[in-house]
Amino acid sequence: MPFDIMNLPTSALELYADADALKRDAIAYVGQLRKHKSEESKLFLRLDPLTQGGMILEFNKTDVIFAEEVKTITEAEGQSFRLAKLWVRKGAVGIKMEAFMVNDYSEVLNKY
Repeated sequence: MPFDIMNLPTSALELYADADALKRDAIAYVGQLRKHKSEESKLFLRLDPLTQGGMILEFNKTDVIFAEEVKTITEAEGQSFRLAKLWVRKGAVGIKMEAFMVNDYSEVLNKY
């Protein structure tokens, strides 16, 4: 996936050249970046791409004020992916998605 997903204007790069200003205005999240397939204004960030059930965060692109490539990781099988650091505006609303197994736990709850 090319990193043109976050076409930041030059003014953003100049504004946040100072790390203290960036930390004052945003919170950083690191993970594997993906485009949203049906909504161009949103993106996904998989926080721990090396695990089977890692958490996924969804953000609006307009809430990401800075993005940078961290590194590329290659697994033993040869699959590689890039890690990105997204700086998300403080106060923005994101969606946290976490995988879970659908099961009937009513018997466990009834015993206690």
